[in-house]
Amino acid sequence: MKSNEYIVKNENLKQTEITFSNIEVIKDAIKEFAYSNYTGSDVSLNFFGEIDNDFRVIVVIGNSDDENIIFNIELSQLDNQFSFGIFDINPIIPRINNGHLLKFDQDKILHITLEYISNERFNGGCFAKGKLIGTNVNDLKFIGISGDIKNEAFINSLNLDELIISLPELSETNDFYITKFL
Repeated sequence: MKSNEYIVKNENLKQTEITFSNIEVIKDAIKEFAYSNYTGSDVSLNFFGEIDNDFRVIVVIGNSDDENIIFNIELSQLDNQFSFGIFDINPIIPRINNGHLLKFDQDKILHITLEYISNERFNGGCFAKGKLIGTNVNDLKFIGISGDIKNEAFINSLNLDELIISLPELSETNDFYITKFL
């Protein structure tokens, strides 16, 4: 006779993982943040400034009858108009419904990116650290390490600059991200 009981045992063998990427993983993280927190089906973003100096991102998210409105907004002009934060831009661009402008500095960009890679890989409690490498968006690379909270001491002990040396170079044929488990 068969029982109607069913048992599932799911061991979560969380490991520490390195993510090495060009701009793509950062763009994905920022877009995911915008889509998760604001209403809109169209997102336009651009990065400005130099890494470790004034590096920042401008994001516009919203809905419009003409999708080209959001994609044709001159983000550099909005960069000059707004400080860091989140702003309702419907009064400025009334043809956008539920329009928001997000302007984040380098620390917020890193925070969003580290949460993104950690949630993508570990779905929950995690510890992560990372940094941006390069001069600006044209040569930007990101390295991040995320793992289970119990690996905090191990992750803190790792030198990100030394880890980069052991990873392959990114190329146009491999323009997303490389991951390695430690």
